[in-house]
Amino acid sequence: IYHAILDHESTLFFFEGHLGRGKTFLVKALSSALRAQENIVLIVGSSALCATAYDRGRT
Repeated sequence: IYHAILDHESTLFFFEGHLGRGKTFLVKALSSALRAQENIVLIVGSSALCATAYDRGRT
């Protein structure tokens, strides 16, 4: 996923799974790594609750 994003591949990623399977961890790790390289990261979710689980990336 990380390399696909860096290579600007036209892809769509959808994460789903049961509670405690690491979805939030995965998205936070990817967004942190990409933001560290000064990329813009937008995270969307199907509800306001899931969108509030992530850092907005503001400094």
